[in-house]
Amino acid sequence: MIAASVQTELNLWRRESGEHITALKGHTGSIWAIAIAPDETWLATGAFDTTIKIWDLPTGALRLTLEGHGDRLRSLDISADGRWIASAGDDSEIRLWDAKTGGCQQILTGHQSRVRTLAFHPNGLWLVSGSFDETIRVWDIGTGECIQKLVAKLYAGMDITGAKGLSEGTIASLKALGAVEA
Repeated sequence: MIAASVQTELNLWRRESGEHITALKGHTGSIWAIAIAPDETWLATGAFDTTIKIWDLPTGALRLTLEGHGDRLRSLDISADGRWIASAGDDSEIRLWDAKTGGCQQILTGHQSRVRTLAFHPNGLWLVSGSFDETIRVWDIGTGECIQKLVAKLYAGMDITGAKGLSEGTIASLKALGAVEA
């Protein structure tokens, strides 16, 4: 069992007995993201210190520290084959890392605000990200291209041209939620 809070360390316990195994120490900022490799032999943590750390399980030894983000990390995922680590956070960038070497292979850009969540698609070809810019994007990890953008605006594309009885404030609010006047 693994647990973290807004602390700079991660604690490991044995599931069966509840015995504390070790504390993983190394981050200098609060840990906000954890991802466990599919084979359960290692895990990755992302923190507000802008780093990703890769830890050996169950020993707790630090394998690698990945650096490159310009702001706090909020989300991590590991591909189903364990080859890739995806990371994202407040710098609006998504980075794809080689899990063995720690090298940054791609930087995916397009979000206009911090990226709050991401997940590899089971097909191993795509990565899905969600941002405070109110979009969900689907990325082709082979090319780094955004192949689909979903906009989470309640009234996206609604044409309010000529609508009667709407105040200027209501019109402004509807436009902020995605409505348009043609």
